Amino acid sequence: MAANNNNPEERNIIILTGQGKDRKFTGETRFYEQLAGTARERNGKVYILPFTGDITDGKAFSWDPEKKEWVETSCPDPDVVYNRFSDRFTEWADPVQRYFNELEKEKIPYFNRCFFNKLHTSSLLQNHRVLGKYYPETKRMATRDDLLTFLKKHKIVFIKDIHGSQGQGIWKVENNGTSYTLHTQKQQYKGLSFENLAELLKPVYKKKTLLIQEGIPLALLNGRTYDFRVLVHFFAGKWHVTGIGVRQARNGGYTTHVPQGGRILSFEAVPVKPDQETVKQLSAYIGKMLDLKFQNVREFSFDLGTDNEGGLWILDINSKPMMFDEREINKKRINTLSRIFAEA
Repeated sequence: MAANNNNPEERNIIILTGQGKDRKFTGETRFYEQLAGTARERNGKVYILPFTGDITDGKAFSWDPEKKEWVETSCPDPDVVYNRFSDRFTEWADPVQRYFNELEKEKIPYFNRCFFNKLHTSSLLQNHRVLGKYYPETKRMATRDDLLTFLKKHKIVFIKDIHGSQGQGIWKVENNGTSYTLHTQKQQYKGLSFENLAELLKPVYKKKTLLIQEGIPLALLNGRTYDFRVLVHFFAGKWHVTGIGVRQARNGGYTTHVPQGGRILSFEAVPVKPDQETVKQLSAYIGKMLDLKFQNVREFSFDLGTDNEGGLWILDINSKPMMFDEREINKKRINTLSRIFAEA
């Protein structure tokens, strides 16, 4: 593998994705189309490289603006690589890891190499001298005793699968004093003894790697919780906040993710907002922390909650932000990524 030298005026941007079952590749096609169009304005050409088990088979797709479709083509040598694998297991495959190693050997820039391990990010946040103050108490949960110990300290806890995403793999437990309530994304179980609660959760903690987190009483709007999605990029030598979206949980919901029934709000609509200068500082601290641990991080997002006193709480960090529905944020993201590709 060698950097593209065929046309010094054009940069080949390779996007790594998975192989689609009923389509050409996985991922957000509309996002890639927009990215291809904007990168073109900076002399970049986007190629989608789906992993088929042999990453060197040379089969890729490029966007044809006249046909308005992705057309199969041979994959050129890359100038920059953008990892958009949608699952950890594909990313862990030996051929993929060898591909990244080859990129490093050839000094071809790429980002972001891997999903963030939530166990690692949780530990990093808790032990950070600044960020630790903004992170709810969080522990590894492997047994029912871990659950009981945490419920003796906190009236509300969230149990999180470290491989969960988009609100999946999160359970909420309320300690009502004499009984417990378990919330799943589909139903509630009220009036549970601890024995009943532990039995219901047994398949979860026996099969999954979990974190248990203190539930912070966040600010509400019309009785429903909301939080902020902060999108962050690294360019020109420092971290920048690209945009802040707002998500609100559905009635009776406990996560704000749109796939779980959450909805999008405007920043102006919510009563308690984060101080934007503090958000910038937190973003810079988180970015530096992630890059030291995971390397080559150029993009991430994090979920930020506010309590009624205006206190800020870092709830989660996301290594592969999804496409933002807010048009302005999405447009700014695409322009920023195109700049990163051009300057890499």
